[in-house]
Amino acid sequence: MSPSDESATIVGPDSRAILRFLTVTCVLVSVFPAVAAEPETSFHAHIYAKGEARLELFLEEKVAVSAVSSAFRGVLACEPGPITAIWDDDSYTWRYSATCACAFPRQGLARTGRVNLQPVFDSLRQLRISSVALLVSHPQAGFTSAAPGGWSASTRDGDAEYTLVAGTLAHPPFEIFWGYRLEDYPRVFAPMALLLIPIALTLWMRRAAMRLAAVDATAAWYSYARFLNHVIWVGWIGWIALGIGERFAALGELMVIVAVFLLPPAALYIVTMTLSWPVLARVRGMEWSRARYSGNPCGKAVPWSFLACWQA
Repeated sequence: MSPSDESATIVGPDSRAILRFLTVTCVLVSVFPAVAAEPETSFHAHIYAKGEARLELFLEEKVAVSAVSSAFRGVLACEPGPITAIWDDDSYTWRYSATCACAFPRQGLARTGRVNLQPVFDSLRQLRISSVALLVSHPQAGFTSAAPGGWSASTRDGDAEYTLVAGTLAHPPFEIFWGYRLEDYPRVFAPMALLLIPIALTLWMRRAAMRLAAVDATAAWYSYARFLNHVIWVGWIGWIALGIGERFAALGELMVIVAVFLLPPAALYIVTMTLSWPVLARVRGMEWSRARYSGNPCGKAVPWSFLACWQA
């Protein structure tokens, strides 16, 4: 027997064994499908950045919408919309859902509201259901209220989630808060102090330009103009790169986000241009008055900033 024949006799049985194994596996998978997760009665309250909410009730058996409508009323401080019922393939339950607008109004740079689960418990008792899994989620930003007593807290995709399995169908109402309190403002807006650095550099460069102007006015002006252009652009790009406006994304207010992004660098532009008036008047020979020149950068920066906020 040649070496090639020996290798054939060794490889052949292994290949047939693998084929038999794959065939048996496919048959078993087709005969015994994967076991589905056990259906579970649960109630979810998903709260979004703009204060609206979506309420969901998952039931093992389908019931009339009128039988569960009371479970959605009074949970949040708003009137829920129409209730829809669809089959949920993921949980193998019937999902009843409704949306609720303005459930968590904005108060300053925060949102707060009250969650009352008693209507859910009362409705489930009428359906002879003794336990329910609860989930409440809301955006996480700045200061976030702690989880209610007995609930498990976690973070998922930037949201704070609270979960609880209520076996007694009883739980007191609780408050939810997220955002920035008054005592958080100094910490949140502390990066604005960085804008003082370009202002200090402008004052230092202005003094140097005034000294150089006595020797060479042209060189003094061009070096100062080049510096001023750089400091304005670096101020704008640096402030946006800090991402201060992103901290307020969880509040769902685009106008607040855009204002935080644009107004501080716009103020920096106005201040640096106003401080540059002595250089333009004495070195370049500009005939405008200080008041007229100070109004020029305001006329450029402020309308663009407010236009961006209004468009948002």
